[in-house]
Amino acid sequence: MPIKLSISFLSVVSLPDRDSEIVGRVLAKELGIGFGLYDPQKLNQDCLIVSADSSYFQDYEQLNGINNNQVVFSANHSWLDNAIVSPDIIGFMTQTYSFPWSGGGMRVTDVESGKIEKIPPDNRSAEEIAMDIFNIKQEPEDIDKHLEFYLEHKQYLKGIGNSSGDKRYNFMIESPVPGSYFG
Repeated sequence: MPIKLSISFLSVVSLPDRDSEIVGRVLAKELGIGFGLYDPQKLNQDCLIVSADSSYFQDYEQLNGINNNQVVFSANHSWLDNAIVSPDIIGFMTQTYSFPWSGGGMRVTDVESGKIEKIPPDNRSAEEIAMDIFNIKQEPEDIDKHLEFYLEHKQYLKGIGNSSGDKRYNFMIESPVPGSYFG
């Protein structure tokens, strides 16, 4: 049984773009709770707010204020791009990334000749793609080791920590990273 962070969400809400919706639907299935699209006019309380990429928060500056037991999650956070909202929790941090359902990737079809083919986009609905991802058979993994960092620093997590303050700040590029550009 995995360790829990003592966080209770009533639902997962995602930003309305297709990538965020797919990620949000998978998380809602995994957590066994309801799913909806983020509406800034609603309270959106006791929820996990999901974005596929932290740059997608550009139109949601209201998420800089922490309220209503909201935790903001971004599947990807690019260390090369500014973000108006720094997510509370990120899945991974990259310089560039594209989701497999978006197409544009490459697949090696013949190792000896090096022949490759482009992977076409998956045009099915976000709900169908999310269900297929959720149904992928996975090897059991010790998820506790991935939560250790968050467990050790829980008091500083925005939205739930008692030492976190009431604001999420923007993410600015302030230090050089090899191979980076400056925004």
